[in-house]
Amino acid sequence: MPAASISIGAPLYPTESEEKVKSAILKIFPDAELEVKKERITGNASDLERFREILRDLRIRDTARHYLMGHLKGGIMEFSISKQAAYVGKISFGGNNPALGEIEIRIESESPEKLIQWLTFIGD
Repeated sequence: MPAASISIGAPLYPTESEEKVKSAILKIFPDAELEVKKERITGNASDLERFREILRDLRIRDTARHYLMGHLKGGIMEFSISKQAAYVGKISFGGNNPALGEIEIRIESESPEKLIQWLTFIGD
């Protein structure tokens, strides 16, 4: 896997359980170190292996490649995924229903195209 720095953030609404939102994030990024500040959960991670496995298992690698390339600026990808989908261990890229809340993800890499290729590689 090409080296990457992953920043994660999600609003914590009054009607949500802090533990459930943390659980949703950890199902996608198991190594994330999370903290809560002012109704927001933030954290950092370094491992994208689980994210990659989910893309493979859901058979959405082509869609993910296109989506991630569309959210790439320089060496940074910024995108969001659904909290609800993450809570059940799935990935649904943002924009579908932001009213339910999303997990914002920022991935920085010196080789972002190689990273996207690794995440979405079809041959394995």
